[in-house]
Amino acid sequence: MPFLASIVLVGISLYIRLRLQESPLFASMKAAGRTSTAPIAESFGSWSKWQTVLTVLWGAAAGQAVVWYCGQFYTLFWLQNSNQEVGADGTIANLGNVPAIDANIIIAVALLLATPFFIVFGALSDRIGRKPVMMAGNLIAAVTTIPIFSLMWGFTPAGGNYQPVVLVLLVFVLVFYVTMVYGPIAAFLVESFPARVRYTSVSLPYHVGNGYFGGFLPLIAGVVFAAALQNPGAFPIDPRYAGLLYPTAVAAISFVVGMWLVPETRQNPIAAVAHEPTQRRANPVVLTVLIGLTLLALVLADRYITPALNRPEFNVQWFFRILALAIVVAVLLSILIRRAQPEVRPHPAD
Repeated sequence: MPFLASIVLVGISLYIRLRLQESPLFASMKAAGRTSTAPIAESFGSWSKWQTVLTVLWGAAAGQAVVWYCGQFYTLFWLQNSNQEVGADGTIANLGNVPAIDANIIIAVALLLATPFFIVFGALSDRIGRKPVMMAGNLIAAVTTIPIFSLMWGFTPAGGNYQPVVLVLLVFVLVFYVTMVYGPIAAFLVESFPARVRYTSVSLPYHVGNGYFGGFLPLIAGVVFAAALQNPGAFPIDPRYAGLLYPTAVAAISFVVGMWLVPETRQNPIAAVAHEPTQRRANPVVLTVLIGLTLLALVLADRYITPALNRPEFNVQWFFRILALAIVVAVLLSILIRRAQPEVRPHPAD
C-alpha cells in the first residue's frame, strides 16, 4: 500500500517539474550559443577533469552517501532485525529485535526532528563555507557512529532494556550528522563545476557516491557482519557492529581526502566559473592516490561483494568486471577524443 500511495507523490512531483524553468544563467548561455556541444568529452576528456571528479567523489560525495544511508536506512534494518546469528565459535549475535512498526516510528520521528537542520547547516555553510560543515560531519560520524550503535543496542529488546524514546534521541543524532554532510552538498557540487557542463560533471561523483557507496551499504555491511561471525577475533569490535566499519571507514577517507584536496567553493562566482573554467594540470601524486582508492574499491567489491550476489542464472561478478572494463575503455576513449578535438574556449563573461 505505501508504494501504491506514492503514485500521488509521483504525480505531484511531475506537476512541479513540468512547471520548472531553466536557471537564468543557463538560459542566457543557451540563447548566446555558449552551451557545450560535447559535454561528456568536456567533462571527462582530460586527466585534470578526472582529478576534479574523483576529488569530489572521494572528498565529499562518498562520505555524504555513507553517513546518509547509515543514519536513515541501515539503522532501520539494524533496529528491526530479529535474527539470531551464530558465529563459527558458537557466539550468538543478535541485533536490535525492535518490532517493525516501532522501528519505523522511531526513524520517522527522528527524521521529523532532524529535518530543520538541513536548512540550518545549509545556511551555516553560506556563512562559514561548505567545506568545514561537511568535513565536520564526516569526522564526527566516523568517530561516534559505532559508539552510538553500541548505546542503541542497550536500549533495544535484544539489549534487555527497551526504551523507544531513547532510541529516537540516538537515531536523531545519527540523522543530525546526515544534515551536516547533506545540507551543503548541493551548493558545493554546483560551485565545483562550470555551467557549460555542470549537470554532466556532477552526475558521476554524486550518483556513484550515492548509488554505489550508499546504495550498497546494507549489502556491504551484511557481508562484513557475516565475515565477523565466521572469523571470531579477526575484527576489532563486536560482530553486531562490524558492518559499521564500512561507513565509518569511508567517512574517515572522505574527511582526509576532503581536508587535503577539496577546495572551499563558497566564494566561487557562478557566472565566472561558467565562463572562465580553470585549466589546471593534473597533479600526478594526487591523481595516483585518487585512482588507487578507486581501484581498491573496485577490487574489494569484486572480491567480497559481487560473489554474494551471484545466482545460477546470472554471474554478477563477471557482469561487474565487464562493466568496470567498459568504464575504463570509455574514459580512455573520451580522453583521446578530447585531445583530438580543437580546444573550445568559453566566451569571456559579459
